[in-house]
Amino acid sequence: MNAIKNKSADIDYSNLEMLLGSFDDGAKRFRESAIFHNVISELNAGAHPLSVIDRLLLNMEELAKAYSEYIKGDTRPPVVVVLDENKIEQLRLQYGEKKPNP
Repeated sequence: MNAIKNKSADIDYSNLEMLLGSFDDGAKRFRESAIFHNVISELNAGAHPLSVIDRLLLNMEELAKAYSEYIKGDTRPPVVVVLDENKIEQLRLQYGEKKPNP
């Protein structure tokens, strides 16, 4: 027997359209965002919304922890840029800021 399940047979297209219509640019996000696609697919397949939210929260907490650990391990010195008066004047001219009166 074929162990691979035909996922296209499990798609409720009317429910999928309703879900996609609940979001701004839902169809575009469904095509372009893997996370959005997975969430909508889970909801369309009947997953409980709170279980989907819980999974997303756990993933975000895991990412935040990993990023925090990355930052703690970053030993590069901070970069400070000091602009001389000529560069400051160029930026003022470029962005239309008037030179302050002395």
